[in-house]
Amino acid sequence: MPQETASEKIHESLVRAISHDLRTPLSGIMGNSLLYLENHETLNQEERLQLVSHIHEDSGWLINIVENLLAMTRISDMDSAVRTREEIVEEVLGEALQKMKMRHPGFEVHAVIPDQIVMLPMDALLIEQVLINLLENALRHSGSREPVDVIVEDGESQVTFIVRDYGCGIRDEALSHLSRNTPDTTLSGIHRKYCIGLVICKAIISAHHGSFTGRNHSHGAEFVFTLPKGAFDVQ
Repeated sequence: MPQETASEKIHESLVRAISHDLRTPLSGIMGNSLLYLENHETLNQEERLQLVSHIHEDSGWLINIVENLLAMTRISDMDSAVRTREEIVEEVLGEALQKMKMRHPGFEVHAVIPDQIVMLPMDALLIEQVLINLLENALRHSGSREPVDVIVEDGESQVTFIVRDYGCGIRDEALSHLSRNTPDTTLSGIHRKYCIGLVICKAIISAHHGSFTGRNHSHGAEFVFTLPKGAFDVQ
């Protein structure tokens, strides 16, 4: 069927793009670890710390790429709903923030959540990945060290999540990707990785029958996604 073929092409395009980006952190880890092994006796303390820091950064990048790959394999068809169960929103957000804390010590996030417990049908691992992608984008690309806000708003028929940074705003090419289903392979490596993350976020939220948007505000950028409260049919 044409629609199934289009979905398969989108999935394959994303997997190819992510797989291509695996080479960058792997090359960095291999190169920096080899430099350390071959020159550890002549390197001073600052140089050693710098190499280890680069290895740590590339490892974090690699983890995120692999988790995005795993997220895509959990969506068998981007036009159908994923399998969900009722989850406590605060716990899902807490898991995402804990992972960010482990990978990026010192990265500050201010979370604002409803006073009452909010239950929501979702695939918790996929929604965690959306939050992590958006938080890592803010960390790496906002150009700011100001704390990032994560705001959860409980509505009548949906729950709204806002990830807001206070940096340089969203680039035009990134905004254009919010209307696309596949990443632009002509972009440079770091911009391609940024936009791949957005395309994956959009795919995950669409599979949950929610909405995903990004925009600039007066002091930075924010991404907003919604998840419906009611259960939806799984095709």
